[in-house]
Amino acid sequence: MKPGRNDPCPCESGRKFKHCCMAKAAPSPDELLWRRVPIEGVALLEACSPVLLPPQDKIHLIELRRKVPADTALAGAELLRDYDFELRELLLTLTDRRLYPRAPAVANSDGDPLKFHTLHFELPDPAGAAVKLRDLAAGVEDDDFEAGIERDASGHILRAEFPWLRIGAVDSAAMQNTVLGQLRIEAGRLTAEVNSARRATALRRMIEQRLPEARVLPSVVQSSERLIGQAHERAMAGTPLPRNAELERLQQLPEVQEALRETLRRHYRSWPDEQLPALGGRTPREAVKDPDGREAVEALLRQFERDMTQHDQATDAGIVAELRTALGLNWRPARLRRSPMFSARLPFLQLKKRNFGGILPEFRRTNGGVLQEALRPSADQRSKATPG
Repeated sequence: MKPGRNDPCPCESGRKFKHCCMAKAAPSPDELLWRRVPIEGVALLEACSPVLLPPQDKIHLIELRRKVPADTALAGAELLRDYDFELRELLLTLTDRRLYPRAPAVANSDGDPLKFHTLHFELPDPAGAAVKLRDLAAGVEDDDFEAGIERDASGHILRAEFPWLRIGAVDSAAMQNTVLGQLRIEAGRLTAEVNSARRATALRRMIEQRLPEARVLPSVVQSSERLIGQAHERAMAGTPLPRNAELERLQQLPEVQEALRETLRRHYRSWPDEQLPALGGRTPREAVKDPDGREAVEALLRQFERDMTQHDQATDAGIVAELRTALGLNWRPARLRRSPMFSARLPFLQLKKRNFGGILPEFRRTNGGVLQEALRPSADQRSKATPG
């Protein structure tokens, strides 16, 4: 049974629940699907919706707000009426994306569409093949390469597995190398797995150059859509996904976890200087130089915080605070401000007291945060507003 605000805290601290563990038990923003609004002495449940828009969607509202002329005489309800179709179209578009997500166009780090190729070769000399293909594992020390080889008592190779690597990464300065594929030698055969047609062509050419005596066998190609469909079929049938015991064991090692954390730290620390489509091709460091860009970057940082909480990412919680400091952002909880551009003096839900003739019916029943953001003026608009 859930304790009341004034009940003793279940943790037996002797304090009231509201002064102890109530904040820890509070729902996340994603679980707050309604809000209580007093209107003329009556408390109403407003902004009820099955969908809450994530922080990153604020960027679309900022783009819409930039289209509003700074010298417009409209404000508050009149301005909303003037942009009712644009607001409705944006809101319903964003909601549709959440309710009916489309399959993303996925690509590897080289920008190639994902298509999983498995190449097969028959090897007359497996031991010699491992030696001739050694250079494909660029940057791997000899001891680490040897650790992936299993030999019999006579020293003959029974099984060998190693990556096809490229030093450095195209899309991230934080990554030391790029895994282009995985090769395995076993039972007189070579199997090579890559995730794009271009990489498959390149790897096949390199293998044929190094192993001219190898006989090419039929390859297997699977699209990402096919694999997603198979995963969906397994989920619907209640079939558990295949587990990799060795991978799970490695992920539990403290040194592996620390290496993952360090990789994520390097990624996030390089993020301020990466060009982002969400910012119109600008880097976060460039975007924060104007007011709208600062709001957009702040929305992305809040999205980072939410994603880290929901997915339990193995990184320091303070990395977002570090990014804000690096970008000169001093975050404070957003609040409505008075402006002739967007009349923020009245709580936005009190607009229901006026009769709009059904022009904004969707807004009264859906995500309150959308109108809150629409009503909030940008710093640039506030600077142009008339005082008082």
